[in-house]
Amino acid sequence: AGIRPLTVGAFAFASDLRLHYLVWGAALLCLTLALNLVRSGVGRGLAAVAGDEVAAAACGVDTFAAKVKVFVLSAVFAALAGGLYAHGFGFISPETFGIFASVDFVTMVVVGGLGSVWGSLFGVVLLTCLPEWIDRFDSYKEIVHGAILVGVLMFLPQGLVTGLVDLARVRAGGPGGQIDVPMFA
Repeated sequence: AGIRPLTVGAFAFASDLRLHYLVWGAALLCLTLALNLVRSGVGRGLAAVAGDEVAAAACGVDTFAAKVKVFVLSAVFAALAGGLYAHGFGFISPETFGIFASVDFVTMVVVGGLGSVWGSLFGVVLLTCLPEWIDRFDSYKEIVHGAILVGVLMFLPQGLVTGLVDLARVRAGGPGGQIDVPMFA
């Protein structure tokens, strides 16, 4: 308790408005970094490691170094978020991030899509705003999140965004999609 607002030199992020701009600026910076990483050669190597580690190693990707880089980057993102959270609320406690919070975070990423930056962002927005949109589900938040998670894993295992984009491609017959045409039409 008693964590003071973040200060940089003489400038303090003491008001909610200043902290709001700092948090959104940090979020946009992290999003930009993540999108650029995914589109780079390193990102393609990481995607190869995620898809098939042996095949990625056979193609010359240093799988151990790639895993360490991802771990360090995720630790940097988590440290930044935790620091902003602590200075924003002025109080941190282990009860704040219990088992249900961890399950919520994993559910958000899985619902949006594990391999998609935009999908993960969509999952966060959806599962954060859902109880606000439907007040009667607020007391059943864990059950609703669990039902959404099971439904997505059963019908769109790659996540909502990736699954719906793939489904639209198949329906439209675009790149990567196939049109179901009878052989003897």
